[in-house]
Amino acid sequence: MSQIINRLKEKDTLPPLPEVVVRVYQQLKDPDSSAKDLAGIVMSDPVLAGRVLKMSNSAGLSTSSTVVHNLRTAITRLGRNEIKKVVYTYAMLNLFKDVRGIDLNKFWKHSFSVAYLSQMLSKILGDNKDIQGQAYLAGLMHDIGVIVFGYLFPTSYTKFLNRIAGDITPRDYLELSRREKDSYGIDHSQLGANYIDEWWPVDDAIITGIGSHHTPNVNSSRLSKLSKFVIVANKMSNSKNMTNGINVYSEPLTISVFKPLNIKLDQIKTFLSQSSKYLETIQ
Repeated sequence: MSQIINRLKEKDTLPPLPEVVVRVYQQLKDPDSSAKDLAGIVMSDPVLAGRVLKMSNSAGLSTSSTVVHNLRTAITRLGRNEIKKVVYTYAMLNLFKDVRGIDLNKFWKHSFSVAYLSQMLSKILGDNKDIQGQAYLAGLMHDIGVIVFGYLFPTSYTKFLNRIAGDITPRDYLELSRREKDSYGIDHSQLGANYIDEWWPVDDAIITGIGSHHTPNVNSSRLSKLSKFVIVANKMSNSKNMTNGINVYSEPLTISVFKPLNIKLDQIKTFLSQSSKYLETIQ
């Protein structure tokens, strides 16, 4: 395992993180930064700037009917948390465009669904915008270790995945994680957490959420709130056959999975209703 972790630290082993991510993160951490400062950074990437403008005019986010064409105004309208989500999502999608043995279309659909559902849970429970944003990013990045495995070990990991796909042994939702540990000494949740910790400027809570999303005991008192969000969101996504393209087991969702969140019955009903509607739109 230590050899794999060390490989994450080696130069040119993985695609370099876009400079725009680091610069945006630094600006967002600075309480004195302005929309003008952020706009100057975002404008360095025309495609990203277009994404920000499009997001600011999204019916789901904007309460105004006025179409925004100015980047500074768009950033002000979106707010810091939404800008961070747009930038990080854009960068993540563009870092890994070709990984052998992995259906990236299914993988990212699953990742987006877990991100959205994690944030939804956070919002339903009344968390502030910062925690909601953390929940989104933890969900978005929760399976990135699968991509890192495929990138670091393109031949052996492809064979590994093919071997799992051809195995008729009854499987449960922990099978991929368990078999990765047997073959590599580390699973994709741990590898992903180490990768994000090494290369991405994110809060520690996000790294914890990524690294523990396959914890067997969901009721563990040691699990963080973000970890629980990702675990529940992942189960919900898998139960609706919105899997990452590798784990073919359609995981049943039971009411007991919500217990660690101390969530009320009406809140569970709201989550189930809203999440089902959302997942139907991206099938």
